[in-house]
Amino acid sequence: VAGYRTPLGRVLGWASLPQEIRRGPNNPSYDGVSVSTIILPGNKEDPGAGIRDEGKTLVHEVGHWLGLYHTFQGGCSPNRGDYVEDTPPSQSPTFGCPKFRRSCTSSTVRKAYGKYYMDPFKNFMDYSFSSCQKAFTPGQIVRMRKHWLAYRAQPAPKF
Repeated sequence: VAGYRTPLGRVLGWASLPQEIRRGPNNPSYDGVSVSTIILPGNKEDPGAGIRDEGKTLVHEVGHWLGLYHTFQGGCSPNRGDYVEDTPPSQSPTFGCPKFRRSCTSSTVRKAYGKYYMDPFKNFMDYSFSSCQKAFTPGQIVRMRKHWLAYRAQPAPKF
């Protein structure tokens, strides 16, 4: 289960990863996505959450539910990361909304992603401010579709 907390320790949301959920009658009851009301526009409860009040936390959590990891998963390792080939590596999560950020500077990273690559701080699966998050990569979209078919697209249970 993945989740994020505000500076005041409030959980903004969480989601279960499909590859961690067992199928069948022993399916855990925590499979799903949950977000706090503090991420909705107009939040006044937790000022630290105001930077994430465009509802994009829900997009981020549904990304986890469909099999995506954080863009900074695995740091700068060229063989780890988020398991999506077109997501550039990032040493750590982005906080804020920078104009430019490059946290991985090894020659291996430059060779794989080009000398002008930037950290994916505009990606929904980073921790940057909502106003900064704009898209998933094409590879992330493919991964979500594959995970949907492999883990989620099942006949509805009969009651």
